[in-house]
Amino acid sequence: MNITITPHNPIKDFFYKIASKIEDCIFTLFERLPDRLIPAFVLNWMERYTDRRLAKLKAQIIKSKWTAAEEQKILEQNRQQD
Repeated sequence: MNITITPHNPIKDFFYKIASKIEDCIFTLFERLPDRLIPAFVLNWMERYTDRRLAKLKAQIIKSKWTAAEEQKILEQNRQQD
């Protein structure tokens, strides 16, 4: 298993937080508006966007579970060697 340690990038984190806040604000706004006030193309776009976002998050969860399992396996092997 390849484990890479990358230095913390505060600028990247800052922009990620801003994008996340903007996304939250947009969805909160659309959540409070009645459906009849939102154009159909915007609703369709939001549906496709949320589907892609959910798929991406599910893939990240699966990847992190596999990584955690591999790390746990490596730790157990190291403990057995000691």
